[in-house]
Amino acid sequence: MHASLVSSNTTSVEVYEKKRAVRWQYDLGKKRNFEQVFGKKKALWFFPLFSKDDLDNIPALEGLEFPTRADVEV
Repeated sequence: MHASLVSSNTTSVEVYEKKRAVRWQYDLGKKRNFEQVFGKKKALWFFPLFSKDDLDNIPALEGLEFPTRADVEV
């Protein structure tokens, strides 16, 4: 279940809300969703750490801004 949530970039509550055909606005694709959660450096995936590059390049880590899909209206 958790792998499914990470790959679709949703929470467990949002899974029940998005029972519609339109893709979720925060679903950036499996690869980018996974990188948003675990970072881009594979060596750090098993540790609760982020690299300096991840902290600079992933705004979602601040918890204030989250990237959205360009083709979905908010």
